[in-house]
Amino acid sequence: MLRQIINVDGELCEGCSFCANICSENVIRMTDGKAIIVHKDRCIKCCDCIQVCKTGAVSFVIEDMVPYDATSDPAPLVKHAKKCGRTGAGIGETAGWPIQLKLVPMHAHYPSNTDLLIAADCTAFASPNFHEKFILDRAILIGCAKLDREEYCQRLSQIIDGNDIRSITLVRMDMPCCIDITRMVKEGLAMSSKDVPLSITVLSTKGAVVRCTD
Repeated sequence: MLRQIINVDGELCEGCSFCANICSENVIRMTDGKAIIVHKDRCIKCCDCIQVCKTGAVSFVIEDMVPYDATSDPAPLVKHAKKCGRTGAGIGETAGWPIQLKLVPMHAHYPSNTDLLIAADCTAFASPNFHEKFILDRAILIGCAKLDREEYCQRLSQIIDGNDIRSITLVRMDMPCCIDITRMVKEGLAMSSKDVPLSITVLSTKGAVVRCTD
């Protein structure tokens, strides 16, 4: 099974030490003027290190997962999830992390033949069974075209070009403030070199499906 782990590209690292200083789990350490990963299994995927890195040296990469040992301590991510009250179904059922569009690096990598869900921030709160309907077995990206105040087109086009994405599903609210995310996704797809099928689902504020388009 594949998983995403935190990684530092030594060639891109400029030795600013911001990532090492901000890491609360001591995953990153400075050695010979470069940031290195010393405890990758302690990473709780908070993405603080990715946010402070100005060169894109810190990112998540995919590696084969070591088989789970039931006699060992729970993984730090599970401990963190329990601390935050996020136990039960749903942990580990999405492919890829981080999921915030403004945090995801343009060179993010997903497993082969991935179905990608792009969801407006409010959608998961409007629909009580959003996880079962939309998230299961998909990689997910979330964002708000109004609040983030960032154009996602180029970021999305590079993510699409850099991965084997089978389909894209956009879920947004039936609200004026949510219309722009449709434009961004369509433009990002048009800017890419791939022809990936796009479907759009629009939800009401009560979580009902207002319309679907393919």
